[in-house]
Amino acid sequence: MKAMLTLALLLCVSCAVSFQGQKSESSSPTEGEPQGTPTDSRTASNQSLAIIPFEPGDNLAYLRVRVNGSAPLLFVLDSGAGVWVIDQSQAKTLNLKTEEQGKITGAGAGNVDVTYTKNVSFGLPGIETRVPTVALIDLSALAASLGRKIDGIIGYDFFDRYVVEIDYDAYIVRLFEPKTYNYSGNSEVIPITIKKKHAYVTAKMKLAGRESVAREYLVDSGSSDAVNDELIAQSSAPKVEVVGGVGLGQEFKVILSRVERLQLGSIVFENTNGASGGQKIGGELLHRFTVIFDYSRQRMILEPNRHFRDGFVFDMFGGDLRYEQESKAYRVSSVYKNSPASEAGLKESDLITTIDGQPVLSFSLDQVRRMFAQEKEYNLGIRRGNDMIQVKVKLRKLL
Repeated sequence: MKAMLTLALLLCVSCAVSFQGQKSESSSPTEGEPQGTPTDSRTASNQSLAIIPFEPGDNLAYLRVRVNGSAPLLFVLDSGAGVWVIDQSQAKTLNLKTEEQGKITGAGAGNVDVTYTKNVSFGLPGIETRVPTVALIDLSALAASLGRKIDGIIGYDFFDRYVVEIDYDAYIVRLFEPKTYNYSGNSEVIPITIKKKHAYVTAKMKLAGRESVAREYLVDSGSSDAVNDELIAQSSAPKVEVVGGVGLGQEFKVILSRVERLQLGSIVFENTNGASGGQKIGGELLHRFTVIFDYSRQRMILEPNRHFRDGFVFDMFGGDLRYEQESKAYRVSSVYKNSPASEAGLKESDLITTIDGQPVLSFSLDQVRRMFAQEKEYNLGIRRGNDMIQVKVKLRKLL
């Protein structure tokens, strides 16, 4: 890991996310859904090594982690990351000794500086694991798009060391010993291929105006999206160009559209959210299951949960939002053409200070995105330069 390390962290909190509890007959799994009901994979022979609670947000899992015995810090559980990562400023606070330096490519354009530290101990509830090499990267840019400060990323070594079960419904991660783990359920078992510390699956994708094609996708629990594929830009279905979230690079343009059909094993999704950029499946799909990563047997097991049939809902606001701590507001970082936001007269760099008279920071960024994914009308307090104005925005479907 020297000059160029590809760290596939695509923390892309774009408008192509779904929202739990909303159903759509036209955008749910269809005849290819798993047969039978999910069964308990935790048999008597599978004594868990640890049961770890996590905080959900935008289809991501945030875990509290102690670094060399520190106070708990906030980490993202990211199967798309090839290494563990600690934020550079946090590494200085922890007095971690740095060694070699290099650059990585992230979700955006350009390279990102990285240094490394050795033999770090990570403590989670019920378990402690030591990682020989950890990347130190400036993660501060992620706070704007995630609405919270991130201290680190849990990457490949974690998934390689344990059988990792993510229960997105109960907000729990369970860890098992690979040598003794035995899955006795009857849910979907998907073969995975490990390449350069990343897990890939094969799925069939059908886009409007194109033939169905088998594609290889990175399994990325650190992405909020459903499926990303550059072919989506070539679909004949309606499309929207937006600014992607800030990953470990610069902001970037992506195309949002619908995927007519996506088949993963025997599971079939129709009218799925899709975005260009990379080639991966993310939390938008994964959160509909209890997901078991078993790298030792090169498989991923999907047990449908109560969100399995939830519809795929695009943003209905028409603008990308960023958290701005100094202003105590959410900044409109971009406005989509012919959208409710543009029609209401909102402009890039406007600061949303209130929603229906309530201070905007009384809502998390995740909550605001969920609110803006419903066909409702809101009165927004806007700070534009030195002026304070009121804007009424009527949300509607964009795709």
